Amino acid sequence: MLWSVPNIFVTKLGLPVNTVPELVALVKASPGKYFFGSGGSGTSPHLCGEMLKQRAGLDMQHVPYRGGAPAMQDMLSGQLDMMYDNISTPLAQYKAGKVKALAVTSPERHPAAPELPAMSEFYPGFNITSWGGLCGPAGLPPAMVEKACGADQRRRWPART
Repeated sequence: MLWSVPNIFVTKLGLPVNTVPELVALVKASPGKYFFGSGGSGTSPHLCGEMLKQRAGLDMQHVPYRGGAPAMQDMLSGQLDMMYDNISTPLAQYKAGKVKALAVTSPERHPAAPELPAMSEFYPGFNITSWGGLCGPAGLPPAMVEKACGADQRRRWPART
């Protein structure tokens, strides 16, 4: 594994919530009224929304977009209620005051936004992150692994046979 990044859960500014429990109460009070977007069906942001629906017993609809950027455009224009996306773009919009951020989907709070709770604080075991890594054949020379991943990664993820 080379990297791991959480998703972040954001809402449009006009939504009258500031926390995950407030959002859950709002959606439960008006079943079927609210929509969440993601960068496409089957993506980790989509699965985050489905997991929240399941864990909290929510009736809200998924709107799949052709990427996170179009979903964010609809969020910024007020056409989309809430969305999950990999942390980079929504975090920038949150820091600029253009969306509200409610939580990150990693098991712990993220260092880039320590004020945001992790979804696992509300729903234990809620952990969805995107990650990337490299693999190679068994017996790959250690020098190649260190060149590709760094010596630290070699210690964290020893070769498997």
